Amino acid sequence: MTPLQLRMTAALDGLEARWREVHAPVLARLRPGLSIVEMDALADEYGYELGEQQRAWWAWHDGAERRDDTRDTDLWVKPYSTLFSLREALDFAAEAKTWNPTANELPMAWDPTWLPFLRGGGEWVSRTASPGGPSAVTDSKIFPIGEYYATDSIEHFVDIWCWGIDHGVLVLEAGVWENRAGLVPVPEIFDVMGIF
Repeated sequence: MTPLQLRMTAALDGLEARWREVHAPVLARLRPGLSIVEMDALADEYGYELGEQQRAWWAWHDGAERRDDTRDTDLWVKPYSTLFSLREALDFAAEAKTWNPTANELPMAWDPTWLPFLRGGGEWVSRTASPGGPSAVTDSKIFPIGEYYATDSIEHFVDIWCWGIDHGVLVLEAGVWENRAGLVPVPEIFDVMGIF
């Protein structure tokens, strides 16, 4: 494993450990991760090349499974957000590439390197280009695109997500994730980017 893959694995394992501590309902519905062969076969169908962080993300879990008895909130991994499977992400990105930025109220066209990994409350998209480094849009690692957000560091996003759980910003109450950012001091950079 590369140093980045090791860091991503540790970050994602840490996030899942936090879910286990609070008995998050999504744990019973998580799909197994995909192998590199499975990921490459899917990405090839769409003419997409996965970045290292994206590979680590879908090797961890390939989304979550909806069952007949599943409440919407059972799939939440944070308030109003659920996991994309890799196929769902590739389908979304293929459609998004056809969007007219003006009609969809986006300040720019969909970047072909983007691939969403969370759905709801604004789609979060990751970039294959220069993971963890400055993006073409801004020097920030997380930036808004209309109602969507983009990050070129899933690792950074997961670290902030864990911080939110550890500091009582993201709380599981009666099996439902709540955002308490208004009640807990949140560093400005986290709050401004709408990560919670």
